[in-house]
Amino acid sequence: MSTITNMEHSDKRLTFFWEIVPGSQCNLRCKNCYAADGGRPDRRALTLNEAKNALEKAVSLGLAKLDILGGEPLTCSYLPDFVRHFKARAKHGFCGVVSNGTLLDFELAQKLASAGLDQISISLDGSCSETNDAHRGNGVFERATVGIRNAIRAKLPVTIAFTVTQFNLQETHDMLFAAKRLGASSVGIQIAEPTGRGRYSLARAGQFSRIEGLKAICQMYHVRAPLYTEMSSRYLFQEFLNKFFNAGLKISAGICDGGLKAYMVSSGGDLFPCAEYAYFPDGRARGKGANLVSWDTGSLVSYVQDTGYKFNIEMVEKAGMTFESCRRCAHKQECIPCPLQNLSSTIKECEWVKDAERELTDRILSSIMALLIEPEAIDSRSLRFGVRTQEVPLCVPMGKEDFMDIILSRSVIRDDRESWRGLYN
Repeated sequence: MSTITNMEHSDKRLTFFWEIVPGSQCNLRCKNCYAADGGRPDRRALTLNEAKNALEKAVSLGLAKLDILGGEPLTCSYLPDFVRHFKARAKHGFCGVVSNGTLLDFELAQKLASAGLDQISISLDGSCSETNDAHRGNGVFERATVGIRNAIRAKLPVTIAFTVTQFNLQETHDMLFAAKRLGASSVGIQIAEPTGRGRYSLARAGQFSRIEGLKAICQMYHVRAPLYTEMSSRYLFQEFLNKFFNAGLKISAGICDGGLKAYMVSSGGDLFPCAEYAYFPDGRARGKGANLVSWDTGSLVSYVQDTGYKFNIEMVEKAGMTFESCRRCAHKQECIPCPLQNLSSTIKECEWVKDAERELTDRILSSIMALLIEPEAIDSRSLRFGVRTQEVPLCVPMGKEDFMDIILSRSVIRDDRESWRGLYN
């Protein structure tokens, strides 16, 4: 008991990705599903009492953020009770569910809201039924949007989980606005990976690749995003989106936190530092986990402090020695690729970003500007622009003559450095 008390009062706050039902337990057959076809091989399912017992131990280890996954979590009969037990045990904990939304009627949405669920992420892979249903099945878009409306009606915050796939590459430009129209508060963006059933469907997709996915994501930010977005990608790509597409992303560090701040739990209660540690992409066992049901708390603490920490240190050190793309990168201290996911010495995503940044920079430097809104002089040192989308005019601290000199320039590169010296003195 003393071990539990010490862990409870430590500063450690862990995130658990908990697969509450087996990966095969789902009412849909999405073509790129990461969990199906052996991607998540654990076929066991805990009873409510076993799940509560496991949850007690998890909170004692430091669990503070719980993301409930599947298969389809809404097929779990005791899901509201599981959420309620976590929220009662972890007073300030956060709990979210990732679902396809098709089983979320209003009664279940109310039960989850009253249990204390903080957020539900509902998967949509297109802004219309034709695109979404090409991947997820006929009628799924309509049923998922009904689930979204039920969640909003029950006052559950909704995130749209959007995956770029071979089916929606040409239609990503409207996805953020579709999510806004549906009433979502945010969108989580990722690119389909060749795991689970996706190993076969993506192999048959021809031209689809992660690079094509990156290009499609750029199209999503053709105008300022109308709601909060975040994505699963390298630091360099997110910075690229902010710089050239005004994406407004809050960039978080991409350092491996598996075994340090995050763990996954299989449907049978097995605890692993991360899914990559637990399984190969084809679902074969890779690393040995603990079990939250059968292991006592002291043994679980030892597993976290030994196996978990050692795994994290090993991944960080291995990444530092493996990836040539990172050695001269300005973000190498805050963004470390996973050496279990990336088997090459170069990170193709980051290499593409570097090339794309050079290309866009060259285009900008060689472009000719067009004046679309005529400026109005306030005085000799300031201009005003009436922008249709803004109630307050945009003011620029520059005289009209100097402003037009810039607009009519053939290049933004200035070689007469003496004229700029005053800016730095």
